[in-house]
Amino acid sequence: MEVLELFVCVLGLAFGAVLVYGLKQQWQWIYDPPEWMFAIYFPTVIKMMWGPKHVPRFAYLTAYGYIILSIICLTGSLLDML
Repeated sequence: MEVLELFVCVLGLAFGAVLVYGLKQQWQWIYDPPEWMFAIYFPTVIKMMWGPKHVPRFAYLTAYGYIILSIICLTGSLLDML
């Protein structure tokens, strides 16, 4: 079970890093996400409510949130393994 938890934490960290890289490169699906992604990508909801002008700010918040929470998760998993 610890291995699965560790895998999920690393996967979240990788997803956050991909989001940050995509924001730096201004990937279209991050800056102007399609509406069908509303269930899996929070900035899509922001785009639907307040327009595309606010999407990058919330995308950075989402990306760094993934990274911070994944680091906390990873730390807890590694400490439990000791």
